[in-house]
Amino acid sequence: MMRIIPLLLALLMGTVHSAEAASGAWIGAGDGNWNDDSNWTRAPYPGPGETATFDVEATESTLSMNGAAISLAAISFVGGPGSYTFNADGGSLSVARITVDANVTGTWTQTFNARLDYPDGGNSFIKNESAATVLDLQGGIDNASATKNLQFYVDGPGVVVLNGASSNHGAAISITKRNTGKLIYRGTSSGAVSLTEHGGIVQFDTAGAMNFSGNGIGMTGGIIGLGAEDFTLALATGGANTIRWSTTVNGDTGFAAYGANRSVNIGGEYTDFVWGGHLQIKEGVGLVLGSADSTHTLDFQNQLDLADGARSIVVHDGTSPTNIDGEISGVISSPTAPQGSVTKTGAGTLLLSAGNLYTGLTTVSAGTLLVGNSSGQGSLYGGASVASGAILGGSGSIAGVVTIDGSLHPGNGMGILTVQDGVTWNGGNAWVFELGAAAATHTNAGGGSQDQLQITSGDFLKGTGSAWAFDFAGTGAVGWYKIVDWTGTSNFQAGDFTASNLGAGLSGAFIVDGGTSALYLKVDRSSAK
Repeated sequence: MMRIIPLLLALLMGTVHSAEAASGAWIGAGDGNWNDDSNWTRAPYPGPGETATFDVEATESTLSMNGAAISLAAISFVGGPGSYTFNADGGSLSVARITVDANVTGTWTQTFNARLDYPDGGNSFIKNESAATVLDLQGGIDNASATKNLQFYVDGPGVVVLNGASSNHGAAISITKRNTGKLIYRGTSSGAVSLTEHGGIVQFDTAGAMNFSGNGIGMTGGIIGLGAEDFTLALATGGANTIRWSTTVNGDTGFAAYGANRSVNIGGEYTDFVWGGHLQIKEGVGLVLGSADSTHTLDFQNQLDLADGARSIVVHDGTSPTNIDGEISGVISSPTAPQGSVTKTGAGTLLLSAGNLYTGLTTVSAGTLLVGNSSGQGSLYGGASVASGAILGGSGSIAGVVTIDGSLHPGNGMGILTVQDGVTWNGGNAWVFELGAAAATHTNAGGGSQDQLQITSGDFLKGTGSAWAFDFAGTGAVGWYKIVDWTGTSNFQAGDFTASNLGAGLSGAFIVDGGTSALYLKVDRSSAK
């Protein structure tokens, strides 16, 4: 049952009293007014230094401050409280702490429609420990003090919604997102307001919400979620509408897209973003693209300088309808020592669409890496290594040698993946190829719509393992397909390969042709049994 709880939340942030102070629990037996003792488990109703507890779905769901100024140490949601909505109705509430306990398992929403008003600055702690219940500060927050800053902390693994912040009376507001969980920030900020993110996700859901006019956004970890617009804030040590990464590192950091495809162009100039550079992500920290709940593709457009190091790009598996969670369209380079390297981690899919310049190894340790540039040296100037369980795909090209313990999926859909310097296949994981129209003879095969691996100046080699299987994803037709071709040598024999998952009623046989340096698949109707 949705509960409507009116109040103007003026949060006086002095000493935070512990829950050991006297506490009253809401039962809603009276008229719904906060200051009616019959609505509480004890009289008088909760007041200064005390905790107001909501732990049942009371019959009376409308609470009103009823013109009274209520001062509390804390509001606590525990057990099975149901959903509440707090409105002002001419009253006010001063509270230093609002918490949702981890034992609250219902999919409820605790909504504070009234602005949380802090007349004396101080410290405020908002903690949602519930993975199911949302704490919605719909009315936003305001620091009314002329001299005392407000430190506003958001914590816990649950979701907290904050609809704007204002500090127009002389003092400032510092919003700090800590640990895991998500802060959804809506509305806009006015006055001296800044944000620091230590972990989890801060998702900006309205245009202009990222524009903090105080000291901008400071990052030591966590993900910025783009829910309404692209990211173009400039790097700076502070100031309005800026971003910076701290020398203190709390973990991997980056961006995710919500609601539509989003782009990151820090500073709006496609300038270099340097690993370990001043105000930028630090040594030992991974660049994150996407999140477990992101809905669309995040395109990182800045030039990415590896600064000679071994770097990690973490791509989380969201719900993108294109199955591409992150894209890097800016050129990745390592200009002073080109052997800088990249390891792609995370279960999501990363597309490299630029012609990248670093020559070190690219390791796909998890998830999928798609190469999308086929000009010049292609998406990868150096070689690549694909771990068991990981996937390499795309319709671009790779200049170096590729070693595959995982799977190969040419194209994103059907397409040709080109490798210049050779491929070694360590058997174990099936390669997934999609087949379109077949050719009538093997001499005409390979020109149609199908997946194919082309090795333009290297070998196709059998490595370790004992099984080299192709999964054809339920596709194929009677006729011929060129699956792999090469210009060097190959130690594979036709009997090394097995075919599975051809279209209904079809079977296939492999042919290794040393004369044309190609692996063919001949598809026929299956023999009747």
